This record gives sequence, structure tokens and C-alpha cells, in this order.
Amino acid sequence: MRGLNLLGAALGLACLAGLGWAAIGTGLSDFDQLRAYAATENPTRHVWLQRAEHWRPDLAANWRLDTSTVSDPAEARSLALHAVQLNPHNWQNWSALALLDLQIGDARAAASDLAHATQVDRGFDGHFQLANVSWVLGDQPHFLKEMRLALPMTPADRLISVLDELIRLDASQPGLLTTLAPALPSNLQARAVVYLSSRTKLDAATALWNQLQCSSIAPECAAAAQHLCAAWLGLAPRTTPLSAPAAAGSSAEAASVALAVRIWDDAIARHALQAAPARFGSLADSEFRFDWRGVFAWNGEDPRLRLQADPSLNRSIASLSLDGSETGDIAFLSQWVPVRPGQHLLLEVRSRGTSAIAAQGLAAMLRTRDGGLLLKLPLALNLDWRTARILFAAPSSDSLLRLSIEYSRPSGVPTLQDTVEIASIALRPVQDYALPQPH
Repeated sequence: MRGLNLLGAALGLACLAGLGWAAIGTGLSDFDQLRAYAATENPTRHVWLQRAEHWRPDLAANWRLDTSTVSDPAEARSLALHAVQLNPHNWQNWSALALLDLQIGDARAAASDLAHATQVDRGFDGHFQLANVSWVLGDQPHFLKEMRLALPMTPADRLISVLDELIRLDASQPGLLTTLAPALPSNLQARAVVYLSSRTKLDAATALWNQLQCSSIAPECAAAAQHLCAAWLGLAPRTTPLSAPAAAGSSAEAASVALAVRIWDDAIARHALQAAPARFGSLADSEFRFDWRGVFAWNGEDPRLRLQADPSLNRSIASLSLDGSETGDIAFLSQWVPVRPGQHLLLEVRSRGTSAIAAQGLAAMLRTRDGGLLLKLPLALNLDWRTARILFAAPSSDSLLRLSIEYSRPSGVPTLQDTVEIASIALRPVQDYALPQPH
């Protein structure tokens, strides 16, 4: 009732002001169109739009909107055609007509409609729709032409739906996504890398990464690099599973690890990542100089572990405070390490305890990708700095290992109650040496 009262007051003022029937008819048409928008059922919407068409039969928008309220495609098409005849300069009228031509199975007519739409408005929607109709018609050159016109204009809120459509088309024409994704707007490409990584479309994501301009979007570039590296290593959460994961020790796995290393170091070179470079057979950031974030960086979120300044070393060290309540196996700090299969390596950990009570259970653990234990190096917990070290050979079946600092209470030994300080954790390749056979 309040809406009707307001309408009556508006019409009365229009009459008093001498605005004439055109203004009154427009007001009535607009009011009925609003009622149609508010309706939840198509038959009701159709009634209100018919009233709007009655008041202003020359307004194409009412006829176009009415196409969505009728179930008969032929009837809906006649409404869309009338909208085009009333206003051929509105691309949305042509788009509505194209949709209905597609519904009745006339893709060529739809392509013609959309060609008119792109002449009226050269924006994203017309070109993107025309590209998809060209795909339906099997017109590959025209599909590529229209898609290359549309993609640089992709709106930010349409990025995911556009990528999903390209992924769908890529399933029937492999390589299409890699070819077209670089045409996306430069300000959306980092987001696209993250999404494509989650969908395991890694060739397309890498093609985008290779052309990213990181100078103005360093945080977005950093996120893109982190996600892409993790995806190549098979460590990232995925919305689409890998169809054929690279087997451990295979040439495909070695190539994936090498590519992840290249992307990581490339992100550092582009000033997107503030991190230590990744090197085969070496731990990155052995002295804890960078943030703990990323596949080739330290990762540790346990509140008992923190960085603290050490005046004697003039830098930060890792400090781990244990109160004796830790009874199970706990990993405090970890990092993924790229290695050459069979590579000879030296692992060194420089550490100390802060109490005079002898205790055990804290060690550097090296595992394969699937969690198999390769070696355990107990940490020195003396009051002065000591270095524990071990020589070993990387397994011939892995290109990626995981090193972690873990506590596991040995049987019959008191729990560790101490603040353990770690000055450095280093892994480096060494020349050939005689290795003991593993037990």
C-alpha cells in the first residue's frame, strides 16, 4: 500500500507540473517493472511486465526482461526480437535474442545476433559469448579471434567462471588453456595462477607465471609462486586430483622438482619473494634469516618455537621451550629439500641446551616424500654450542626429501624440560666418500 500511495503522489505531482502522459506512462512502467523484479514466480513477473509493456510499449527493456518469464522458447524469441526492433543499439537485446536462438537450435542465427552485439558494444560479454557460439559451430579461427578479444577485458568477478569455461573446453582440445590464459588482464594473472594451480592445470599456470609482471603486484606474485611451486611438488591442496601423479624417482618427478626450484628462485629474482634460494642438496636459510613460509623455506607454527636475537652471533637463532609435558612425537620445524638421487650430502645441526640436566629425544629427522624415515640425527644439548653431523647419500628413488626437527621421548628416559637453542641447520653436497651401509 505504501508503494501505491507513493506512486499516486508522484503521478499527482507529475500532472500538476504539466509533465504529460509520457512522463506518467514512464512512471507507471517503471513501477510495474519494479514489481516484476520483486516477484518470485515467473507467471507473476510476466503479468507485471505485461503491464509495464502496456504503459510504455516503446521501452525495449521490458520486452527483453519478459523473455525470462515465459516457458515457450518461440514465444520468448518473439519478445526478444521485438526488443531488438525497438532498440537495436542495446547489445543486451541482441544477447537475449542469441540465447533464444541457441535454445531453439539455430547456432548460426545466434552467432549473427552476437556479431551485432559486438558491433554495438565491444565489451567482454559480447565477444565471450560469440566465442562460445563459434566453438559450438566448430569455427576454430573465429573462436580464437573472439576469445582473444574477450579475455583481456575479463572482469575480476568473472575470472573463476571464465577459467572454468576454458578448462572445460581444454578437456576436448588439450593445450587450449595454455594458449589462451596469457591473454587474461595482467592484474588478474596472479590470481589465475593460484586458481589454475589448485585445479592442477600446471602447464597453463606456468605459462602465466612466466609472463607475470611482479613489480606492481609483489604480494600477489608471491602467493602465485608459493601455490605453483607446491602444486608442481604435489604438496598443494587441490580441487582437481592429478590424473597421473609423478612416481617417486621417475624422470617426471625430477623434472617437476626442478621446475618448482626454478619458479621459486625466479620469484626471488623478481623481488616477489623475500627468501633464500632453493638449491639441490642444500637447505635454504640455514641460519634463519628469512620468514618461515613456503615449500623451500622453514615452516614452524608451534608456539613453543620462536626466533630470538643472539648477541654473540649477531643474528637470530631458533629457540624451543619444552616443559616436560610433551610425551608424543612432535615436529616443530620442517623444510622440503630438493636433492639429486644418490647425491652425497652432509647434514649439520649446531645446538645447545640451557640447563645442566642431561636429556634426550630431540633430533633432526630426514624423510622421503611419503614419510619413510631415512635418518635420525640426535641434537647436542650441552651448555655450550655443539655441532651434530652425519654423512649420507640421498636415495636413488627420490628427488624431494623433508627435514624436520622433532621430539620423541625415548623409552625409560625422563621427558625433556629445557630451552633448546638452534644456531643453524645446514645441508650441503660433499665429494665422494665411503658411506656405511644403512642398518
